[in-house]
Amino acid sequence: MPEQMLVTELRKIQQEIDKMVGRKKIGPQAHAVLQVGNSGIAQKLSEAIRQLEEWKCQLDARNKLQRLLENRLLDEEYMRVMWWQEQAHFYESLCSEVQAYFTEHNSGRLSTSLTAMELLLLVRLCIEEGILRADSLQSIFEFLATHMGTAKYANLSYESLKKRYSLRHDGARKKVRQALVNLIRRMDEK
Repeated sequence: MPEQMLVTELRKIQQEIDKMVGRKKIGPQAHAVLQVGNSGIAQKLSEAIRQLEEWKCQLDARNKLQRLLENRLLDEEYMRVMWWQEQAHFYESLCSEVQAYFTEHNSGRLSTSLTAMELLLLVRLCIEEGILRADSLQSIFEFLATHMGTAKYANLSYESLKKRYSLRHDGARKKVRQALVNLIRRMDEK
């Protein structure tokens, strides 16, 4: 939830309250306005809490891995460099996600009715067919995490997308297949 969404919700409540006060209708209808507003704010805060918890889990897991390997860092220079580059990438991605989450306006984000698994399958198919091209999968995951959301998650996690990209899921295959068939039918109708 970008902070702008919360501010917008608060402003809506304030406007509704002002209307009620202006009409001098402070009664059950005014209390209903407060309840609707409180519910909207609570929902936005819950979304923010879920996202913060996801980032905390990622950071905790990263911390455990680092502690496991701190005394076992490989003697080979090349492997040490790879390790530190991976660490730098993780923190860069996490910082980018956090920044995007709290600074992006919803107008800059896209939402899809597909699940994250279905979206990843569709992206993978587009890459394999040459419809989408990218220098690396990293740029695809960063783009999706920064600009895409699903019905379940307003913000997708870079790490989650990266982990799920190569997973196979029959349910996702069926839904993506049906969506593609529907698109072809629609195209043929025009």
